[in-house]
Amino acid sequence: MTRRRRKQRMRFEAVVAFCGAAATAAALIGPQWIERLFGASPDGGSGETEWFIPVLCFLAAAAASWAALHDGSVLRRRADVPDSA
Repeated sequence: MTRRRRKQRMRFEAVVAFCGAAATAAALIGPQWIERLFGASPDGGSGETEWFIPVLCFLAAAAASWAALHDGSVLRRRADVPDSA
């Protein structure tokens, strides 16, 4: 993978991580956010759906954060190694 492509992927992973963290925060602040946003109650008001979505987002955020950190470490490692001429 080229350096440019790895940087693009790292940025995308950071954005995914931020969005997942924001969705998790939204669920913590307002647990009935689906009812307010769409006017529907897919889970009958129990709040299960409102927590299921952010948990998935949190897991995606954790995976994307790990991937971005990994890509960053690969980029740093490759920057430290001089090209053989």
